[in-house]
Amino acid sequence: MTLRVRRTLLYSILAFSIAVRLFIVESGGQLFWWDEGKFQGFSDAASEGRWHDAVVTLRDPGDHFVFGLAWVIPDVIAYYLHDFDLTVKGDAEDGTAQVYFGMVSVVSIWLLWLVMRQSGASDEESLAATALLATSSTFFYYARHWLPYDLSMMCALLALVAGIRPRPRIAHSLACGFFAACAFMMYLGYWTLAGAVVLLHATYAPESWRDVARRLAAAAVGAAVFIATIAWLFSAINGRSLLAAFTQHSGTINQGAFSEGWSLPFEYFWHAEHGVLLLWLAALGTCVWRLRKGQVSDLAKACLLAVFVIYGALFVCSVVLERFVVYGRLARQLVPFLCVIAAHELVRMRRPSWMRSGVVVAAAAALVLQVAVNFRAPLVQAFPNEFHQTFGPLVKDLPPYEPGRPVRSSLWVNAERFYPSPPVVQWPPHYTVLAEARHPLQFLPYQYEGSDPGQRAVLRASDLTMRLLLVEPDQAQPGTTP
Repeated sequence: MTLRVRRTLLYSILAFSIAVRLFIVESGGQLFWWDEGKFQGFSDAASEGRWHDAVVTLRDPGDHFVFGLAWVIPDVIAYYLHDFDLTVKGDAEDGTAQVYFGMVSVVSIWLLWLVMRQSGASDEESLAATALLATSSTFFYYARHWLPYDLSMMCALLALVAGIRPRPRIAHSLACGFFAACAFMMYLGYWTLAGAVVLLHATYAPESWRDVARRLAAAAVGAAVFIATIAWLFSAINGRSLLAAFTQHSGTINQGAFSEGWSLPFEYFWHAEHGVLLLWLAALGTCVWRLRKGQVSDLAKACLLAVFVIYGALFVCSVVLERFVVYGRLARQLVPFLCVIAAHELVRMRRPSWMRSGVVVAAAAALVLQVAVNFRAPLVQAFPNEFHQTFGPLVKDLPPYEPGRPVRSSLWVNAERFYPSPPVVQWPPHYTVLAEARHPLQFLPYQYEGSDPGQRAVLRASDLTMRLLLVEPDQAQPGTTP
């Protein structure tokens, strides 16, 4: 493959990733999850140049402190842009944040490309892994939310860029540990990812056990530098120990069911990825089989190790120790490694015969169709805030519905965020549906963020559709019925 063709394909993958993410950040969804509004006070103060007040808002229980610091970047940009809006909706600081958080996962896609190239992977394998990550729904739909998961993943991939290379120097090990610690501190739930990244760095084609120990020691120093700096900042701002805050927070991750920690990743990936999960599992099985025959690259071996270490840690800490519940966002740590394994196996299976080429083309067409189906739901998804903003003007002069009210009124149904079950609605006798849209929790992957099997069953048995009703007085003729 020529340099020009390789660059064209890579830039096309990145351009596609940017385009679809800009579309969903423009279509809304920010502030749907409770944690998203946690640092809006920082945004408001920073956009007005009140930096002391902004720092005060970083007082945090410990679970999102580094993520709060990460908000400095879009807020400083918004402050200097003044009234210039990067998006159609919202204030300048909100528009900048939308683009900022939306593009983080694009950076991660590019970082995976760098990891592949540094490891010596072929052009075809590198492009395949990058394309698989770019077309993963699991890696896509969170781009619209102001949450730390993509930032943490980006830091972990930065650690891999530093650590996955032939004969790494001490500086590479220090950088790997530093960025792995950043990934952990950005979102504590990715401690398994951070640990796996350091383990991969230490065991990637080592020259000797002494080399493994040297890499681990240097990575530990890099991690210690980052953690010590953050601990000092946290103590200075919050007036208490970061370790105590972590200990307190670790006991709060209990929404859901400990017992399904082994199965939830598979259920979550099925609802988010569908047929792509089958590709991942098939590639995982064939890669393990090839491992017995010594036909697996060093990078594929490292990714196999990462998959088993991360999944094993989730299983033990949830099912065995009952320390924390596994959520969809924790399962998505596996995605980059599964994409690398799948790319490795797809390239290995390619044969020059016409029959094999036909099979490859058919499989690629099926994959493209599956990706289109997977991406459609996030692309058309509506959210309560935007539903109110879009259709609120239709009833702006009407009072809210109350039983027995003798004049026309309006009623919003399910147009809110709720947990764990939808609110009970008292339907009026006479009404017309002015607008309706699917509630975000009808997008099944969202149901794996804190709901147990019983709660998910209730959600799936309920009509969660968001509606705006025009309610007629009791003496009016009957309207549409639910």
